[in-house]
Amino acid sequence: MMDNQKEKNMNASHKQNNMRFGLVFKLLIIICSMLFVVEFFIKKKTSLAIEAIPGLHASTALVAIFIIVFGVRILRSVLSLSEDYYAPGAVDSERYPQKDTKREVTND
Repeated sequence: MMDNQKEKNMNASHKQNNMRFGLVFKLLIIICSMLFVVEFFIKKKTSLAIEAIPGLHASTALVAIFIIVFGVRILRSVLSLSEDYYAPGAVDSERYPQKDTKREVTND
C-alpha cells in the first residue's frame, strides 16, 4: 500500500517536472525568436563585414548545437562498453550454491 502511494507521488512529481520543463522550453523559444526578429531592425556596429549578416549568431549557435549533439552520439557509440563487458568477473554472474539458501529449486 505504501509503495503504491510513493509511486503515485513520484509520477505526480515527474509530470510536474515535465510541465515545468515544457514551460521553460517554450519561454526560451519565444525569447530566442523575439531576439532573432529584433536583430533585423537593429543597426549593429561591426568590425567584420560578415558580422552584419542578420541571424548570423543564431545560425552559428544552431550549427554548434548540432555538432555537439551528433558528436556526443558518435562518441557514445565509439566509447561505450558492451553490456557484458564486466560479466565474467562480476559478482552477479556467479552461480550461488543452493545448499543452505532455503530457496525452492524450480526447473523453468
